[in-house]
Amino acid sequence: MKYDQFPATKILEVSSINSADAKLFITDNQADLVMVSGTSLLKKNILEIQLPVGIINLHTGLSPYIKGSPNCTNWCIASRQFHLIGNTIMWIDAGIDSGDLLCTAIVKFTGNESLSDIHIKVMEEAHALYLQTVKSMGSNTLQRVKQNSIAAGTTYYSKDWNYKQKRRLLKNMRYFNKEVNTAEYLNKMASIVTVNIQ
Repeated sequence: MKYDQFPATKILEVSSINSADAKLFITDNQADLVMVSGTSLLKKNILEIQLPVGIINLHTGLSPYIKGSPNCTNWCIASRQFHLIGNTIMWIDAGIDSGDLLCTAIVKFTGNESLSDIHIKVMEEAHALYLQTVKSMGSNTLQRVKQNSIAAGTTYYSKDWNYKQKRRLLKNMRYFNKEVNTAEYLNKMASIVTVNIQ
């Protein structure tokens, strides 16, 4: 997809983010910062690139509480942890959504959302958070909050996202509409530690 308002820039399309072409593209363009979103895990050949700022990742899950794949919003609904739906911007490392945190944010809902509405809202707020984080980098000290200083959390895996989990997700949408913004939901949300942009 092309965007008329997107500034003219070099574009490289690759089948793997870890390809030699991707590494050469980063180094040849003398990047200060690499922003990752929706890719497979980065491997050593990319992680070892020395960058003035580093590599950051947009994770549509609330780390350290919810990590993994294929979709943390769906895992929150399937596990009936609606209060943990949120987004994270982190420094990337070799693990699964395990890097030090730059910022996190809970996504708030009215309780009237459909499953599609939930995903759209999560993504819209994720992109806004990513842009706010990058804008803050020019004038602020870049924080690195260790995830284990907040909580251990749960890592979910694509291999476990099966028919049973999909049924639970659809069943739990009935509870989502009833439970969001109840006193219990708000109390659970209030107990969550988030990391604000500095």
